[in-house]
Amino acid sequence: MEALARFGHHVGHLTFSMPHTESTFLPPLLSPVTGREVNFLYTPHTSLASETERPKYGTHELGDYLTQQYRPIFHAATNVPAFIRALACIPNLRHLSVSCPGQEPCQRYRRSAVDYALISLRIAIESASLTQFEKLSLAVHAAALLYLNPTPSFDHLKLLTNYIRTFSASLEKLAFHWQGQRGPCPLTLNDSSRPSFPSSATKLFAEITSPMPPLPETPPPPPLHFPNLRRLFMRNAWVASEQVSSLVSKHGSSLRTIDFDNVTLTSGSWDEALAPLNDLATKEGIWGARHS
Repeated sequence: MEALARFGHHVGHLTFSMPHTESTFLPPLLSPVTGREVNFLYTPHTSLASETERPKYGTHELGDYLTQQYRPIFHAATNVPAFIRALACIPNLRHLSVSCPGQEPCQRYRRSAVDYALISLRIAIESASLTQFEKLSLAVHAAALLYLNPTPSFDHLKLLTNYIRTFSASLEKLAFHWQGQRGPCPLTLNDSSRPSFPSSATKLFAEITSPMPPLPETPPPPPLHFPNLRRLFMRNAWVASEQVSSLVSKHGSSLRTIDFDNVTLTSGSWDEALAPLNDLATKEGIWGARHS
């Protein structure tokens, strides 16, 4: 790092190459006590300051498991502060080439240390003040773009919404609960009143643009509609008030019970969100609604 600091300002083109090999693929993480697989959500450090705010892997226990079972290459790949320091030594970088060869199609769903290295590289690039940066060359598998994406990926939410859609015609009761961290309401992801994500959930990384004009956006699928839905229970989620209002209005003819527990509004108030109930209660009869 000291050597890079001395000549880094002369570097205009940097090539980052990390091939997929047997040593980079990660085995299942197991609990040494129970022998069962341990799932963990990786939340990387996004700045040098965050390095001292919490353990690298969330908890010391999980850190011990990872240290004992994963090769050093994994821990080097997740060393975000080192990536940030390295990129800070190359302030005049104009062209970055990223190459990750060796990933066969059958290995697409195998977790690799390369994935974590790409996350660290992305954070470092977005954290650095690269005023001369103008070109990014990628020689990677298409799946690698998930880790180079400058915005959080919500593909799993689209999958969830489409899954719920398959039951929409006959569903009478729907109870949905996010375990752990609060998440978005899956019933409103395709709603035209799109501002469902909380204002505090800002981008972690500034988007890298290129001279190429953006492709037109794919039209979103139509909003979910449940013609026979009578009881709706939502737990541990966040949603915009206008989306709740739209949901109630569209399903007022069938809904009789709405229960929002530990649900946070990202905009507006509950009075605005549940305003359609006033008219529906008069027209349709008795309603049951609760929020907390």
